[in-house]
Amino acid sequence: MTEQYYALYVEGKENPIGTLRDSTLAAVDEIAQATGKKYRTEPITPEQAKAITESITRCSPDLERLLSKR
Repeated sequence: MTEQYYALYVEGKENPIGTLRDSTLAAVDEIAQATGKKYRTEPITPEQAKAITESITRCSPDLERLLSKR
């Protein structure tokens, strides 16, 4: 059985701050308690989860250019 993926948003913001799966969904409550912020989740596909993760972990364009020259 494949786990459902979720995009994680800070309440009121448009861009996701990360992704979760069914097995890590309970962490949202702990994150909210620790930060004092409210969060929301939206179900997404594995492909969308991969795109979100890649966009968050991507280097700056200048750093990517520097690394590509090595």
